[in-house]
Amino acid sequence: MICPNCGSWVDEGEPICSSCGASFGDDYEEEYTCPECHRMFMVDEFDTKCPFCGALIEKKDYF
Repeated sequence: MICPNCGSWVDEGEPICSSCGASFGDDYEEEYTCPECHRMFMVDEFDTKCPFCGALIEKKDYF
């Protein structure tokens, strides 16, 4: 399968991309840096706001 984060090939069943370190699967989460407060945190497809400042999360196409 193709990593949705960097586009590298990942063997089926692997939970983490060896190229970029992105994790995926049923509980897909991604590291995100808030453009407002610049703090980093993990987001999944259900997160909509920064837990620190409340700014809206800018979703990527694959969410």
